[in-house]
Amino acid sequence: MDSIASRANVSKRTLYKYFANKKALLDEILFHLISKNQKAIRIFYNEEVPFPDQVKDLIHQKCQHLLGPDNLKLAKIILSEVIKSDCFIKKEEIEEILKAESNSLTWIKEAQKAGKLSSKLSEVEILEQLNTIVNGFVFFPLVMGKKESYTHQDVTIISDIFLQLNSVDFHSPIKQ
Repeated sequence: MDSIASRANVSKRTLYKYFANKKALLDEILFHLISKNQKAIRIFYNEEVPFPDQVKDLIHQKCQHLLGPDNLKLAKIILSEVIKSDCFIKKEEIEEILKAESNSLTWIKEAQKAGKLSSKLSEVEILEQLNTIVNGFVFFPLVMGKKESYTHQDVTIISDIFLQLNSVDFHSPIKQ
């Protein structure tokens, strides 16, 4: 909070005037990041472009945004605070965050209409799945210092996994 107040040229007291607690501020930062992400990702479904190429383009754009210096710094702060406070992000909050990715959601919906992606899951569930794969292969290894960047091979692997999980003939896993 000290660092945020300092960068905003306000006192901590002023921050608490607008945000009831750290969690409220972190939530607002998350929504801000997603909004920024929304503006950064420019994907539109195009029947003329091979679908696997569109998937790779979306993944590449997501990785580019994740690697932005501002995004990485803020993400590390958010993760640190979430871990310290033992306060995890709720499923409803994740869904609200995902809904802010309207370009990606529209692309997924159009791909479903065109028969390129399965309709067994909602567009929000598919986006959550994609983000989980991208985070697992790129974001968390970067944050943990295991990688310095992402590669073309990472994009290809993520794309292959995503397409396998969401192909129109994929059978959903057995639930226990």
